[in-house]
Amino acid sequence: MTLESIYYIGQTVAVIGILASLIFVGVQIRQNTEQSKAAAAEAAHRSFLDWYYSQTPETAAIFTKGEAGLEKLSRAERYQYFAIAMPLLMNIQEAQLKWTEGALVEDRWRFWDKFASGIVISPPVETVWLERKFMFSNVFQIYFDEKIKNKALVPIPDSAVSWLAAGIKPDEPSKEEVSSKEPRA
Repeated sequence: MTLESIYYIGQTVAVIGILASLIFVGVQIRQNTEQSKAAAAEAAHRSFLDWYYSQTPETAAIFTKGEAGLEKLSRAERYQYFAIAMPLLMNIQEAQLKWTEGALVEDRWRFWDKFASGIVISPPVETVWLERKFMFSNVFQIYFDEKIKNKALVPIPDSAVSWLAAGIKPDEPSKEEVSSKEPRA
């Protein structure tokens, strides 16, 4: 075996090693991307759940009262209404950002997109949006303004946001309805 053939064998082995390394790196990047998407979806949902579970009967009452019209709220209640609605809008923005970056899977994005459609039905939330939209990214402003523009096309009942505030699904009876149907001793 000549020195030249040893050189070519060494070069071939080096190329094979480099190709194997590139394949390994490609697989690692793909796995990391999938893990990042899963983490992004979890973070978006966790943010919403944190907001949802932080609600109290008092905040639900203010949100529900505000749904009848912000003019019916005192100055302090209006502030609280805004403090309740803003995190909702910010959560939707975060999900929309993750979706446009490709970091949120389609199933999770559909939840957020439908949630955004349900929120814009509420005139008070629309008021919050119009007064505070400057706090959001330009891309999200375009997205949410489009939702508002098309809100007449959304087949969600007017009281959907109130159900959200009260933690009641549309087909679920309220606690009062359930307790009124219980037999009395």
